[in-house]
Amino acid sequence: MNNATQELAAALEEAEKQSELRDFYDIGLFGYCEGEKHGSNFNVDFCSKPAGSFWFNPLVVWHLNVSGVHDIFPSHLQSNLQTYQKVSHWMFVAYVLAFATTVIQLLVGISAIFSRIGSIFTTIVSAVATGFLIAANITSTALFVTLVGVFNSSLKEYGVKSDIGANAFAASWLALGLSMVSTFFWLFSSCCCSGRSAARSPPAQGSYEKVDFANGGAASHHGHTTAPAPTFANTNTAYEPYRHQ
Repeated sequence: MNNATQELAAALEEAEKQSELRDFYDIGLFGYCEGEKHGSNFNVDFCSKPAGSFWFNPLVVWHLNVSGVHDIFPSHLQSNLQTYQKVSHWMFVAYVLAFATTVIQLLVGISAIFSRIGSIFTTIVSAVATGFLIAANITSTALFVTLVGVFNSSLKEYGVKSDIGANAFAASWLALGLSMVSTFFWLFSSCCCSGRSAARSPPAQGSYEKVDFANGGAASHHGHTTAPAPTFANTNTAYEPYRHQ
């Protein structure tokens, strides 16, 4: 074990003695929570205040920055932490914009009931929300998967273990899937279902059609007439020379 590794180990041991290190840390988009583990139970006793563009800085949270230990962190861990700090801002903005455009989609979706133009506009808003969700999900997944790997490879010998929050990522990707479905739904509705179809003109009322018996009733003309119906002698069959349409 070289000097840098020894200094880092000593700093972590001292932080643990001073109760600066907790059993676990749950890192989220707006902050983190920490607590103690008792058997299989994780008891949270502190959560940081929500903050935009939050990133988890182990030097600050573990109170190691006062000892100058940041100079002896493994170089690849330092590099990834710097990337995490920079990307966290864009990741936060992407999620916020995705949420905002989804809310707008719900509001403007009402206009799709009345016109096809409203449905087209809703489709555009939905596509924008889906785009932001795609960017946010890809960024967060790639970033945290990389960080977990780096933490495990760099700090495993110090008893530090990292895991991906599977439930949080499952919910995020499910939201993306539903957003994509809504975009296709609005696109379909703008082509086939939205707007009001023109009412068909009702057939003219009160018109009559006179039957031409000389041609077997094939020829006829429309219009009102007051001519009396012809009668035939020596027949008992019903005769209807006028037909109502």
